[in-house]
Amino acid sequence: MKKFYTILAVMLLSVLGLSAQSHKKNVEVCSDKDYILGEYFIQDDDGESKVRAYAMPDGTIRFQTFGAKPAYDKNGNLMLDKNNPVPELRELPLHEAVIISGLRYNAEKKQWDGGKIHHPLIKALKANATVDFVDDGKTVRVRGTVAGIGASRYWKKLK
Repeated sequence: MKKFYTILAVMLLSVLGLSAQSHKKNVEVCSDKDYILGEYFIQDDDGESKVRAYAMPDGTIRFQTFGAKPAYDKNGNLMLDKNNPVPELRELPLHEAVIISGLRYNAEKKQWDGGKIHHPLIKALKANATVDFVDDGKTVRVRGTVAGIGASRYWKKLK
């Protein structure tokens, strides 16, 4: 069982990456539902992509990729999100995958939490997500945790 949790932790860390950057938390914009909505830029070892945050009818926030690379496999076929835990999302192209769903604002903790992270290339990953703003609201810190082990990734908010 210990080996299982170690593998999950390594997968999470590779998905989210680690950042040694120092960021100042910005609580004022964190609670503004309209502020979390919009587009973000992600750059990591796998390349660059953008995600869009939008509100769902149930009041939660969802992050969905657009324009992420790679979109096609080595044979030129469009890659689909076959590992998505939600069956109706499995036919979405990989570059349109829903990667965070279910975020709600937690006023007590002054952050968005309760979300679930989905990584399209790792079927077994079931991480919890928290999101808060740093650097005067110009950056969002996305934190994922699996079995108590977590990592953060910083996304730049686009205008």
